[in-house]
Amino acid sequence: MLNRAPRLPNLPPYRWSLSISALVLAAAVFRAEVVAYLAPLCLYALYQGVTPKNMLATGLVSGVLSTALTVGVDSYFWQQKLLWPEMHSILFNVVEGKSAEWGVSPPSTYFKALLPKLLLSSLPLSIIGGWYSRAIRNFVTPSLIFVGLMSCLGHKEWRFIVYVVPIFNIAASRGLYAM
Repeated sequence: MLNRAPRLPNLPPYRWSLSISALVLAAAVFRAEVVAYLAPLCLYALYQGVTPKNMLATGLVSGVLSTALTVGVDSYFWQQKLLWPEMHSILFNVVEGKSAEWGVSPPSTYFKALLPKLLLSSLPLSIIGGWYSRAIRNFVTPSLIFVGLMSCLGHKEWRFIVYVVPIFNIAASRGLYAM
């Protein structure tokens, strides 16, 4: 999204569709918390001019295909009828609230402890990058919203927010360039 000339129009819709499809696949098949990352990114895509109809169609098609893929494969290998492991994890951890059985941390844990450990020296550089570039601020904002959403859950681990590290590293590179 940042690799373009500064005066070019927004990204074409097919690039957003590819991104949304990849994230829906990742959420349905691998890690359910990616849905919390998908929400602010979709809002940002709407801000960038992607039509709600296009976004909804992309999400529905990729969601149905991804779910059918994972249910088919996982049901076969686990020898259970209609098994969707990520749905079970959402029901267990979020709906039933049993993630607290693994330990509870304060809401500020991601921002005060885990993000600084994950980012190390790129954290101050990403702040500088966001200070100097509106494009970087727009790019990092969905990641910050995602971390904020994940902070609402009681159980916190670094692996739940590791997806934001590349975004902050991009912002850090802009901060280093600004220096």
